[in-house]
Amino acid sequence: MRFDAFKRFTDDNVIETSFAVYRDSVPVALDDMYDCFITGSDQVWNPVFRRGFFADFLTFAPDAKRVAYAASFGVSDIPREYVELYADGLKHIKHISVREDAGADIVRALTGRDCAVLIDPTLMLSAEKWLSIAKCSKTKPKGRYALLYFFGEAVQECENTVLQFAIKRWLDVVRMSDRRRDAARYTAGPDEFLDYVASAEVVFTDSFHGAVFSILFGRPFVIFDRKDKGPVMNARVDSLLSAFALESRRFDGMMDEERVFCANYSHVPAILEEKRRAAFDFLKKALNAGAVFDALGVCRLGDKCVGCGACAASCPQRCVSMECDDEGFLYPRADMSVCVRCGTCLKTCPVGASRDFEQYDRSPISVLACKSMDEELRRASSSGGVFGLLAEAVISLGGVVFGARFDESLCVNHAFAATAEGSRAFCGSKYVQSRTDAAYCEVIGFLNCHRPVLFSGTPCQTAGLKSFLGREYDWLFCVDFICHGVPSPKAWRRYLDFQESKSGSSAVYASFRDKRHGWKAYVTSIIFKDGSEYSETRDKDPYMRAFLSDLCLRPSCHACMFKMPRGNADITLADFWGVQDVLPEMDDDRGTSLVFVNSVKGGALFDMIKDRVASECVDAAKAIAHNPAAVSSATMKPEREMFFRELDSAPFDELSAKYCGSSRMARLRRKFAGLFPA
Repeated sequence: MRFDAFKRFTDDNVIETSFAVYRDSVPVALDDMYDCFITGSDQVWNPVFRRGFFADFLTFAPDAKRVAYAASFGVSDIPREYVELYADGLKHIKHISVREDAGADIVRALTGRDCAVLIDPTLMLSAEKWLSIAKCSKTKPKGRYALLYFFGEAVQECENTVLQFAIKRWLDVVRMSDRRRDAARYTAGPDEFLDYVASAEVVFTDSFHGAVFSILFGRPFVIFDRKDKGPVMNARVDSLLSAFALESRRFDGMMDEERVFCANYSHVPAILEEKRRAAFDFLKKALNAGAVFDALGVCRLGDKCVGCGACAASCPQRCVSMECDDEGFLYPRADMSVCVRCGTCLKTCPVGASRDFEQYDRSPISVLACKSMDEELRRASSSGGVFGLLAEAVISLGGVVFGARFDESLCVNHAFAATAEGSRAFCGSKYVQSRTDAAYCEVIGFLNCHRPVLFSGTPCQTAGLKSFLGREYDWLFCVDFICHGVPSPKAWRRYLDFQESKSGSSAVYASFRDKRHGWKAYVTSIIFKDGSEYSETRDKDPYMRAFLSDLCLRPSCHACMFKMPRGNADITLADFWGVQDVLPEMDDDRGTSLVFVNSVKGGALFDMIKDRVASECVDAAKAIAHNPAAVSSATMKPEREMFFRELDSAPFDELSAKYCGSSRMARLRRKFAGLFPA
């Protein structure tokens, strides 16, 4: 039963490989499948239990890919018969960290190397995260109880002391490691163990992790020295108590009530934050200094790269540049002859860094349907004209606004404007990926001059900016939007070439969201130098058909890491598709914006324009129901590969017709019935 409980917990919370590594069976393709291999943590190098098992030292992996995180020996000395084996195993691990001070002494003695002493992996997660997977046991007492969690051989001696203490204070006693006297609790799974510790009035233990979770959950605890026949294994507890200045939690023969219950953990959060930072710094260094790029300077992220350019903008050697691939998307390329492997590119990459994405998980403070009262601005905007008002508000503070705009050749790039008139170029959707790396450098320049900045972009572009900056700025306002995906600039260029060839004149203006026939029935329009014009509805325009068929999106868009509720922006904007069903009084078919206020700073910015918009609060779930791109990535179609393979040779209208036939468009109309009403 206990095995079943642990297996259930593992199945629910741990991603495992489909294969196992045995001494006589190591998959031959491991090196090609993984960028690194990490060993750790709890007693993984204990000679009593593990006896120098080869997999614990990652002997199946190349030396350069071996990492030891907070590895624990569990003992203070290595038996003589294992010294040579351990010395050889440690010698071949490129990056070593241990969990206990005694472990650092062992590594130094066997290899001559100093290594970091880092916290146990369980301490890397917050108490809230652990409690989110905890489960209340049916056998847990309803009243106050003391939790006993012992593994050593002198359990009865410890228990007698604890029982006297508990009885005097009318506490129930819960034994979690006594198979004979408390079988029901002995078979509890890890999720139930978490709840038992978090709910206990006090914890008595000789277990390292019993102490760890007591610290995380802020529960009073007393830890006893473990007494076994073999080598003394208290070194890990010594390091834990010392690291968090909790030596007073060790049992010294006295069981004073005030001392037991008056546990002061006020200093622990600051220490824990510092320890976590040190752990992340070690992992970042170990998982790269150069892991972003291979020996040829090619980005290792592959299809995960979002093309934000944060790595290029931040490189102190200026050895990273953004170059187009065969599909026309920008990817970083490093000149490895100049690269000093400082790791800055990894630190600023919103995807490749060891970043805690959970810190961005959040629900919006408020969700509103909005329409600008400035009808001219609303007419020039894709939806309700809210972005233009936000831009004017920041400019009125002496700030600047960054956004995507067409240049003279109708390529899309990020730029800035310091006037309301200049910011109008950023209004209106541009269904092409823009280039942002130069803009990031300009943003930090304005912020360092204490000028307010409004940055607008896709969720991954705002994430790239935040990673590039490395800290929060009070006067930086980030606005993103619900993004279906970013199409290829090359596909857009081929489409324009097709239209210019057909017209016989060069294009000078383009709009993806012309509202001449209404907001819901928008058209794509292009004006040419000779004064002629092209306009067509989205279901007939070749480019829009390819875009809505998901044929020309960036590969990372098909597995986007920045969908709601994970984001960096203070405000998220979108078309309020489905408004006619949710809030019909807000629908006049001239454009209604959906506004997610995600932060206090975003709320302050919205307050600056609230008197210039008609607005109504809306339920977030109802709003998102008509905007599936808010939470779901576009599916990669099998035809995508052939579309790009033929992009250079086939006329764009024929290519679009070939892979976006009438039956496919009919399916798309059904799929986007809420997202793009007819």
